[in-house]
Amino acid sequence: MIAVSYFLIAAESVETELNQTTYSSEDVVNVTSRGNPLLARLARTAGVRQICIASWTPMVYCDEDDDSSTFYGYQVDLARAVASYLNWTELHAPSAQAALSMQAPGSMQAPGSSPGPHEPHEPYYYVFRCMEWRDMILDMLDESNGTCYMSAAGMTVSLDHLVAGFAFAWPNLYLGLGALTSTRPTSDIGQGGVWSLFRALDWGVWLALGLTIVGMSLLSFLFDAWYHLIEHHAASRQQAQAPGTRPPLRHQDLAPKDAAEVVYCMTGAAVLVCWPDPPTWAHRLPLIFYSLLLVVLSTMYGANTAAYLTQTSLKAPVSSLEDLQGRNVATWTEYVAALKNYGIDATGYPWETRYDEDAMLAALDDGTYSAIILDSAFIMNMASTHCGFEMVGDMFERNSIAFAFPPATPEEVVGEVSWAQVRLQERQMILDTLDHRYIHLEEVSCDAPPSSAFQPVEFSQVRVLWIILGVGIGVLVLGLSLYTLW
Repeated sequence: MIAVSYFLIAAESVETELNQTTYSSEDVVNVTSRGNPLLARLARTAGVRQICIASWTPMVYCDEDDDSSTFYGYQVDLARAVASYLNWTELHAPSAQAALSMQAPGSMQAPGSSPGPHEPHEPYYYVFRCMEWRDMILDMLDESNGTCYMSAAGMTVSLDHLVAGFAFAWPNLYLGLGALTSTRPTSDIGQGGVWSLFRALDWGVWLALGLTIVGMSLLSFLFDAWYHLIEHHAASRQQAQAPGTRPPLRHQDLAPKDAAEVVYCMTGAAVLVCWPDPPTWAHRLPLIFYSLLLVVLSTMYGANTAAYLTQTSLKAPVSSLEDLQGRNVATWTEYVAALKNYGIDATGYPWETRYDEDAMLAALDDGTYSAIILDSAFIMNMASTHCGFEMVGDMFERNSIAFAFPPATPEEVVGEVSWAQVRLQERQMILDTLDHRYIHLEEVSCDAPPSSAFQPVEFSQVRVLWIILGVGIGVLVLGLSLYTLW
């Protein structure tokens, strides 16, 4: 509030000579020499206050070849609100070049010529002029040929700018730097331990498979013995030498194949080491269902193992500022030196137009860079409006931005703009409104990406294979039972 009071007092202490409403060329020279360079700038622009801006998402959306009525953004909207409160009338120029030749209706008005800061001023005229950032800075510093009355591009209140002589209104936003990363899928080789090859199947599946291999080996031997026992009884009835007598039951009749060989082949079938040649239908029927189980499980094992070893990472490769050290990072050329203090060796890009922003975003999107570091307002806007990007870590290198004026601008001129801005915030919460409109937006609705978390195959997902195998064994038992009775 002390600073606000300072601006109010400064706005009230307007010198008598600035209260006049019209100026001749001689007046302009005299007053300028006594500390008001804005009058010379107004003389060059026929009395139209040129509010210079430069494209910077989301602060300023403009193009030099577009009509100034189409310009918008956090700083542009705020400047329009302040100008309206101060009773400045906007003129629309079809292009930035046309803005240079515009003339204000009536005579040229002197800045700060209102009777006081508490009431709206007499009508003044202004126009937005879109230009490149560097050209805007040079114009603001050019005392001989400059035409910018003020800058509403969101200049940083930095030591360099203060040393250069810029005057700043009350800060309208506090920002910093932020890091933006891409959330698009990237190939990431999984890091597994000694038993990583067994992660494709859940332990319950491995247990069930092991028991099944052993069980099928034993059942195969028993079914074979049962079948040959039935065959032996049938042969006995036909070859009986005397009624009621049967030949003795021989071991080789009960087990035509060696028991060890049966167990070995049925177990080896699981890994295709040995595939038994079933001589009877007692072997063939369970082998059909057993083979189905093995084929399905081996296919699922191969697919899930490949998914585990080369799993897709849908998370950003960095989660904090420290993670950017040693990575490829892009930033504005002016920020390269500052980032070295954080151990980040970034590649500098120009940042003058929307095309420069698009170039950095494209390099991030195609994987050339792990992250781009720019002003947090831009980073938060991109993260909120684009599904493929997200902001990581917190803001750093915090600073404030404000409307800027050329060097030696009278304090009362800066003060009236600051006073109007503070007044609009108190009455309309305009800064909060613009923040929600351009910076902290509601995130766009994006299709949820598939989960990158690896999931092994669980028994509940494949238990139907054991159900089918059980049905097959049940059918075989029923068949052998009926064959025995027959």
